[in-house]
Amino acid sequence: MLFSYGVSQMSDGEKICVICSESCAGQPRIKNEKGQYAHQACVKAKQEHAESEPVGIEEDGLYDDALGGGMDDLFDDIGVDDGDHAAGGFDGAAMACPGCGQRMGEGAAVCMGCGYNTQSGKTMSTKNNRAKGSGKGGAAIGGVAKAGGFAASPMIPFIGAVIGGAIGAAIWAAIVYFTGYEIGWIAWGVGVLVGMGASISPMDSAGGGAITGTMAAIVAMASITGGKYAASHYAVQDALGNFTQSEPYTLMDIDDQWFNTNVADAHCQEIIDAGEDIGWGDPELFLTAAYWPDDYPMDVQMEAASKWGGMTRADKRETRQRIIDNAEYRLKQSEVDDEWATSVLAEDICKKRIHHGRDIDWPDKNLAMNAAEWPWDYPQEIQDDVNAKIEAMTEDDIVEYKTGMIDLANESRIEISDFTQEATQSSFVDSLKHPMNILFMFLAVITAYGIAANDE
Repeated sequence: MLFSYGVSQMSDGEKICVICSESCAGQPRIKNEKGQYAHQACVKAKQEHAESEPVGIEEDGLYDDALGGGMDDLFDDIGVDDGDHAAGGFDGAAMACPGCGQRMGEGAAVCMGCGYNTQSGKTMSTKNNRAKGSGKGGAAIGGVAKAGGFAASPMIPFIGAVIGGAIGAAIWAAIVYFTGYEIGWIAWGVGVLVGMGASISPMDSAGGGAITGTMAAIVAMASITGGKYAASHYAVQDALGNFTQSEPYTLMDIDDQWFNTNVADAHCQEIIDAGEDIGWGDPELFLTAAYWPDDYPMDVQMEAASKWGGMTRADKRETRQRIIDNAEYRLKQSEVDDEWATSVLAEDICKKRIHHGRDIDWPDKNLAMNAAEWPWDYPQEIQDDVNAKIEAMTEDDIVEYKTGMIDLANESRIEISDFTQEATQSSFVDSLKHPMNILFMFLAVITAYGIAANDE
């Protein structure tokens, strides 16, 4: 603690020592912010007394409010030079307190500011020391730190909640993707993971409270919806397969197979435009490429609808089960609607006609090219003509032709990307409409809030 020392040469009033009650006028003395005085000799005597009897120092008025709570801010009322200071002070230089860094007189054993004992290395309890670290002020600070459930670092429970939510969302998405089912209690489990993550903290005061609980509830809701969206996204990606190319095509992407197939399809289009038929070796190519109902002949559509309408419930259930057994992902009976089942009957009708050698008047004569693979599915005559065309092309002709292919492919890529996004969003929205899904989401949010808010 910093002391100022001096000798008074003039007296503006009576200066009584608060220790010995004698006048300090004209003698080396110290003064606090309250205007109280004390002889330097009296202060030194008190210090020597404290060295021999350190316990109970808080009861001595010299060290508490009698001289300003640790005798801070003491000063001389007159200036003196360094020689006077040394001569009239504590017999020499002062040192800094190892506990708080404040100035201590030479030979002093106890810091009057923090109570640190230089001989024992311990800090003694004093009124001034207790006032700084406890009482109503300390309780208020602790209350503010705890209020609302946040510790000194509010990011700790938040990060824990996010980690728990990410794990839960990944589990949720994986189960939905691989099984085709949304299991409600998994959503509840996401809430548990989020709540537990929010309650983990290395600090004793962390966790608990309305704010932490609300934060965990929000993270739980985001995790479940994120998992649902991820499941919808990957399901659509899986269904569309390679059609979901995200990067634009370049000339380097066009291999011989793609190039030859494109030239062959263009050649077939010229033949069809000329009103001629292409004798496809496999008549089921049309059926493979056809979409219900637009690509099917009208007579096939009517026959399939009539057949479905005349079925018994057991027959309809059997047809739906056949679709479920052949599907690449798990389905429920309720997910196979009448339209889907009717399309399967239409395929059966077409296959039966092909088997009996009957012609099918497909509305789109280009349909087979959407399923045909070069060169095996193309008639030999078409193969010979296409090979002759390619051999007649110059390098510049090939580059120009491939550039046109790239432009068309990238336009199609953008359209498919838009369709993929719309399909994903539609699937995601539909997954939120089921009452049981809403119920389990609510339970997950409440669980996350309860675990995080009640952690003490």
